[in-house]
Parts: sequence; C-alpha cells; structure tokens
Amino acid sequence: MSMVYKALDLHFTNVERVCAVKEMFDFAADDATRQARLANFEREAGLLAILSHPLIPKIFDFFSENGRIYLVQ
Repeated sequence: MSMVYKALDLHFTNVERVCAVKEMFDFAADDATRQARLANFEREAGLLAILSHPLIPKIFDFFSENGRIYLVQ
C-alpha cells in the first residue's frame, strides 16, 4: 500500500519546485514478503529514472526512513 503527498523541494533557496512524494507502507507479517515489496518498489524507481517522456514523472530521489520507503517525483 502507498500514499502520495504534495511537497515542496527545499534544496534550492531561490527555486520553488513542487514534488510528489510516494510513501510505501509495508504491513507484511513475514520478512520475505517485505523484501519482495521493497525490491518491487526499487525496481519501479529504477524504471522511472531511466524513462524520458512528458507524461512520466521524473525521479528526484529515493530513500527510506523509519521503516518506510519514499520516492520523490
């Protein structure tokens, strides 16, 4: 399961860039399922990062924090 949030990129002081942040929740009971979901999410990030099309979002970052995984688009 995942959710998408609207966010503002704060890396640049004079640029206002709006981003979408996709957060993946993982409530799987077993470690194998969690690892498979993480691999799928990483594969999604990698595929999106190499594609170039006006209708496909660009990937700015991919990270995990506090047991959750995030994709910044």
